[in-house]
Amino acid sequence: MEKKRRLNKHRRLLTAITAVLVVVLLSADYLSGMNAVLEWGIAIAALLLSGELIAVLNGLNGFYGMYMVGSRHGISFIDRLSKSHQRLWTDAADIGLVLSIGLLSFIVFRHRMSKKKIAIGMVVLVLLFVFVFTQLQLAMGFINIPKISNMLASESTSSSSTSISPEGYALGALTVAGGFSVLTFSAILYNAIKILAGLTVYLASLFTAHPNVGAISSQIAGVAPVIPGIDMPLFAGIIALVVLLIVHEFSHGVLARIAKVRLKSIGLVLLGIVPAGAYVEPEEKEIKKLDKTKQERIFVAGVTSNIVLSVIFFVLMLAMAYAVMPGLEKGIVEIYSTIPGYPAYNVIAPGSIVEEWNGYPIRNLSSFAAAAKNDTPFSTVSVVTNTGSYSFKTNSTGKIGVYIEEKEVVSKGIVGSTANFFYVLFALSFLLNFLVAIVNLLPIPGFDGWQIYKLELNSKVLNILGAIVVVSLLVNILPWFFY
Repeated sequence: MEKKRRLNKHRRLLTAITAVLVVVLLSADYLSGMNAVLEWGIAIAALLLSGELIAVLNGLNGFYGMYMVGSRHGISFIDRLSKSHQRLWTDAADIGLVLSIGLLSFIVFRHRMSKKKIAIGMVVLVLLFVFVFTQLQLAMGFINIPKISNMLASESTSSSSTSISPEGYALGALTVAGGFSVLTFSAILYNAIKILAGLTVYLASLFTAHPNVGAISSQIAGVAPVIPGIDMPLFAGIIALVVLLIVHEFSHGVLARIAKVRLKSIGLVLLGIVPAGAYVEPEEKEIKKLDKTKQERIFVAGVTSNIVLSVIFFVLMLAMAYAVMPGLEKGIVEIYSTIPGYPAYNVIAPGSIVEEWNGYPIRNLSSFAAAAKNDTPFSTVSVVTNTGSYSFKTNSTGKIGVYIEEKEVVSKGIVGSTANFFYVLFALSFLLNFLVAIVNLLPIPGFDGWQIYKLELNSKVLNILGAIVVVSLLVNILPWFFY
């Protein structure tokens, strides 16, 4: 008995050491500045190996670095949830079905759902598209995928904030007509067609003296792995994923219990130390015996709960952005590059924060302009930054050759750090919940959309749709090989 306790203690210690080492490796990988594909490769390899080790150490069922941690302890909680506000749960699931297929609901659900409920669902769909979906880019700044983030930022700054692009109107029309499932399907297919067009131009240019690599490298990849510690902050990312997955699967369980379907177990699926999924295991045979409406409510429950959760976190994110963070932020002036041939070139490091200019404290662009207005040709300029103090002799233009920009940064300290953590957490939770919800509606095996469409479409039609989505997703990966 004592020997067994010591063995368990050693296993727990080795598991903890493995987890710490993976955190350190992911952090180093994130800070390395390597090519994104190489970063992901190292991170995924580390997670696969650590997952295998953790599974072996703890005697868990593992496969390719993934392992399941489950029990029956949460089933009683799901039972309690299913017994309270049953009408609210079923109504929310019905509205979730309307959000999934839009105006098609009047055809598909006309005999199983009231026109009033469908109309309410359509109003919710429009509101979500206009006020929530269009604001996803607000949270994209917390996802560190350089090529995608830079191109989205460029498109954002180059377009008028008061105008709507033709693509925006098209997306809106598709959403109203076919819900978020058609929106997601169309967006992935459209991006795949653009990538194939660019690839065709590139391949044709291979027979010329100057291959047009930009035709494909300029395309935005529509698929990218999102890994806490690599693409987004580690701890905020893990918390956001855990909440997302638990709420998603518990909602499936609640609607299953409302339909009197027994649950066998619940749990999490992890890849190394990162949550990769969750599961509620119902009795499949009992689900198949249910009528179509009850089955669809079970399948759409996770999507609906993630959309509701995304709206909650969206409101919290806006509250932090406009009510809390401004009081904790301060302005800085940062040097983002220096000009070749000028005195400051290769002397002041890009990213340095200007603290003083000719003895004047610098807090924003206005204070910088006031401090630098007396710089004349061949005069001496003293600059104090967070990386050092410098003295330059200006050239004939009266400049030392720095490009600057004003930024807002969160003040240091417990209050500032805590507020920033929750701001990031709310933004990531908003973004991930919404994206996971609408992507889950795609008609491919393993996704909720597949289960819903399987009940409504001919199997041949469904298989064709599934094949188109899978091929489109694979095409959306191609640009990563040309960055």
